[in-house]
Amino acid sequence: MANLITELDGAKAYIGLLSPEEIKEANDLLEHLQKVIPIIEEELLNKYPNEKNKIYFAHEFGTELQKLVKENNVKGYQEKIFWEQIRKFASVSGVTPQDRKNRYVYGYYYKLSHYPLEDVKNINWSEWSQVFDTPFLVREDRFINWLVNKAKQQRIKRNEFRELMTGARIYLKDKDLAVFSDDQLKKRLDTVYKISLNRLRLYNNYFTKLNKEPTAARMEKPKKYRERYYKDSFNQLKLNRSVDIDKVCKSVFKKVYNI
Repeated sequence: MANLITELDGAKAYIGLLSPEEIKEANDLLEHLQKVIPIIEEELLNKYPNEKNKIYFAHEFGTELQKLVKENNVKGYQEKIFWEQIRKFASVSGVTPQDRKNRYVYGYYYKLSHYPLEDVKNINWSEWSQVFDTPFLVREDRFINWLVNKAKQQRIKRNEFRELMTGARIYLKDKDLAVFSDDQLKKRLDTVYKISLNRLRLYNNYFTKLNKEPTAARMEKPKKYRERYYKDSFNQLKLNRSVDIDKVCKSVFKKVYNI
């Protein structure tokens, strides 16, 4: 495994008790990153200067990071430290989004690059960032696999993605996804997606198309009523899995929005 350097009280610190030879290896790796990361950043910023091409930037950067991880035998828990090392000591572009708490942007690039570009580019980078910023989603590779396959079929529009993320957070949070087989999880995620699309369609039919608005209470607290729609829909389907999803969504929507 790699010998890495982190930051401690504003100074460099070695990970673990290292021999003089291992300390030299850690310093050599840091010097290598300090040399190659700015080069990669500059080349890709010149290649993809437009923000709308950020998904291409992120995917290609992640592909380069894959090579560095493999070359330097970075494994397991070391990946987090590796991204920190790049951010703190090697990155100089100033344009990459800042890390925060458990947010490691270079790790996001790395994770995304494990999927073919053609399969991930139908979702914008800003939307991928939302997925990676949600710990219980990014820990479950099967959710990302499902999302990639869903986006293969057609581009997921921004408003559809926002609805999907709301539904996914409500449905999956605090659930032990390990109890679901791949097929069971896929069916549940397909249901979440359908419920999210139904909310958009129903809102359009009952309000936007008719040039109407929900009640004042619902306008003041849109998040509260959106979440109620999802929770009530999930509960109804849990009680009776054989019912028609569209009918459940319509019934719940009309009740939640007082139609």
